[in-house]
Amino acid sequence: MEKMLRIVFVLSLVIGMSSGAVISTFAQQAEEAVAQETEEVVVQEEQVAVQEAEEAIEEIVGEIISIDSERSSIRVKYLINEEAQEYKTSNFSLNETSTIEKDDQVITLADLKEGNSVVIKYAMEEGWRRIVNSIIVENTVEE
Repeated sequence: MEKMLRIVFVLSLVIGMSSGAVISTFAQQAEEAVAQETEEVVVQEEQVAVQEAEEAIEEIVGEIISIDSERSSIRVKYLINEEAQEYKTSNFSLNETSTIEKDDQVITLADLKEGNSVVIKYAMEEGWRRIVNSIIVENTVEE
């Protein structure tokens, strides 16, 4: 009987130890699954943010009316309704991330001229400011 009790005791210890290992393994797997799920959510959130930023970019084709170097801005006249031939004139602000290109070459605000035909990609900021992402000069004006 005593031998039987020892066997039962040893078996219960072995079962207890192995169930602890099983629980530990299960907990580790659960932590890894949560970490992976969290990482996937973060990646999805980043993708949504990039997509929203890309969708917020608008594009116009117009003609430069004036250039304000001190304020790093240009005024552009562009078509808003082709059928009615309706035009609008708006200011576009440049910042340190804005790019300007002509003939596949990077140029500066000082290189722009009134009358240049341009393609402007921009985003609205604070509901009213047009911040230039990029300007591509399509034609140049002779001085």
